[in-house]
Amino acid sequence: MSKKNDTLEGFEDFAEALKEKNQKALSQNHEKFKTFELYSFLEEEMKRLKKMDSIIEETTYILKNFPHGDHIIQAQLNKTNEAKTKAVNELASKKAMFWKSINETFSDFFS
Repeated sequence: MSKKNDTLEGFEDFAEALKEKNQKALSQNHEKFKTFELYSFLEEEMKRLKKMDSIIEETTYILKNFPHGDHIIQAQLNKTNEAKTKAVNELASKKAMFWKSINETFSDFFS
């Protein structure tokens, strides 16, 4: 029996040493992975920041050289209101193509 225990003790020592070696290798791999993960994150963050810098730079240039003040917005609103008024007036006249089409449709339908 004691001979069997001696054999197992040697095997247990070998298994323990192997386990420690594997843990050390896994720990090193994990550190490498964490380093790679950090590097990858930093690369992506750098790309994102460069894109944001480009957008801000372009926006600043546009706002500086082509101001979008209230007068431009008001002018556009006036043009829009004029176009709406013109469209409504044309549709309201009896000569409008809209009324001719409606008249033809209903006269054909009720005839």
